[in-house]
Amino acid sequence: MTRYPPHHVIDDFLPAALHAELLGFTMANEAKFQPTAVINDGQTDYKPGTRQSWACEDGLGPLKAPFHDLIEAQREAMLAALGLPAFEVARVELELVAHRGGSFFLPHIDTLTSMNRGDRQTDRILTTVYYFQNQPKRFSGGELALFPFGAGEPLIFEPSDNRLVAFPSFAMHEVKSITCPPGDNFADARFAVNCWLHRARPSA
Repeated sequence: MTRYPPHHVIDDFLPAALHAELLGFTMANEAKFQPTAVINDGQTDYKPGTRQSWACEDGLGPLKAPFHDLIEAQREAMLAALGLPAFEVARVELELVAHRGGSFFLPHIDTLTSMNRGDRQTDRILTTVYYFQNQPKRFSGGELALFPFGAGEPLIFEPSDNRLVAFPSFAMHEVKSITCPPGDNFADARFAVNCWLHRARPSA
């Protein structure tokens, strides 16, 4: 039997007003989106053959606090749904990203291992991805693929507007390639907020 990592989906995650604010903030800050990097062999570099997307250098700006509050309000329920033990959150990472035509992220895990951990004092434990977009939807693709433990086809999650998907950070996953209308208009992109909740590493 194919075994998949635990996962949890929350539709209509943001209240309508906050969803509109987030979309408005994103559209107003197009110039602040820069190519995203990946951590590989202990180095943080832009690797277009592995990941292509754009991240806002200001993050969520003034919307960081209200978005974080909603994540925190759902944290215990998400951990319970995933079968993960409760833990004290030592750090919260939030990343506002745009996936334009041709964007993708090859299979990877979010928990840093081996030399990629470096001297970091925390580990990513819980990953959530929140999707939002202009309406009507103008892109295709961009699904989240969650890979099983062992052989088998991945589970596919549509990046539906106002949907949040949660899973353990150790789970292997992928962002499928995105196709947008000709012209590469920023407004046509698939937008997302990536959130990672960290647990402190045990003291030596």
